[in-house]
Formats: sequence, C-alpha cells, structure tokens
Amino acid sequence: MTIYKDINAFEIGWGEPITCQLFEKLRNNPLSIAEGNSPADRKYEVGSFEYSTATLGEKDRLVAYRENYLNAGGSNSTALGVPFRVNRAGIYNIHHRITDTAGGTITTKVNGIVHSTLTASAGAALNTHILVEVSRRDMIEIELTKDAGDSSGTVSCQSWMYTSNPHSDYGCMYGFKNTQETLVGIQPATIVVDTF
Repeated sequence: MTIYKDINAFEIGWGEPITCQLFEKLRNNPLSIAEGNSPADRKYEVGSFEYSTATLGEKDRLVAYRENYLNAGGSNSTALGVPFRVNRAGIYNIHHRITDTAGGTITTKVNGIVHSTLTASAGAALNTHILVEVSRRDMIEIELTKDAGDSSGTVSCQSWMYTSNPHSDYGCMYGFKNTQETLVGIQPATIVVDTF
C-alpha cells in the first residue's frame, strides 16, 4: 500500500521552495486515501459505520459465504478459497461446516496469518462457530486441506459469516464456491443453505 504522509504548514507557506518531498506527498496521498491507508480513511470509517458485533453461534445477518470443494483421490491436497476484503471493522461470527465423511481441516486466515484451525477426522462431520475480530480492509481467507491418508478423495466445507448489527436491509452480500479437481469427475450443482 502507498504510505500517507502529512503535509506540514511550513512546506506550503508563502515563499517556501517547491521540493521533491512535497511533490511526492501530493502524488502519493490521493493514492493512499483511495487504498484506505490514511488517517482520513479511518475518520470516514468511524463516522459512517458502527463496528460489527456478533455472538458466537448466532446466525443473525449473513454478509458473506464461501464453499471449498476438494477432489484429489488419495493424495494430500489444499484448496485456498476465494478471499474477501472486510469493508466494515468489528467482530463477525463464522459458521464452518464439513458434512463429508472424508474429514478435513479448515484454516481461517486474516491477512495471511492463521487465526484458527478446525479439523474433522475421517468419518466425522464438523459443525462449529468461531468469532473473528477484524479491521476495515483486512483480508479473510478460508483454506481447506484433505488428509493424504483418506482414500475417498473428496471433501467440502461451507463457511457463512454473520453480523448481529447490520447496517442495511440487504442480506447476503456475495458468495463463492471454490472447486479444486485433480481427478476427472462430475460434480453436482447445488445451492447450499445454512441449516443445522
């Protein structure tokens, strides 16, 4: 990201010389504001949107959805789902679910750093919630890994993200399904609804 730098009063005073440093600030600061990396951007966020709140396990208002699907035979394989950038800071409740008997591991990352790891062993399902606290413009990624020891080859996970204090009446903002195939096969087309 472009770094925002304050322009001091003495740099724009009457009779002051025009410097390379001043022109660099005049060029970079608008880029920094557009990228959301400036004090002005922080003020805009606080003044416009209340921080998100969430209660563990409460499915109040759905704001994002991701599904990862792996078909890799008996090999170890990982699918990194479509990442999403947070537009509203605060706490979110993420519901993770694996229903396949193959088992697998769901890793939730924030800005590339592991936030939580949940594992369902082969033959067992996983259905749990986690709370994630994020800042505006943080990147959330949900990664699915299948154990090489499982010969069934397929595993999928669904992840729903909820807030308890929505700022609009619009429900699900967007959702993606990520599929990674290493074998030729036919996949069913389904629409997943968050029920349990």
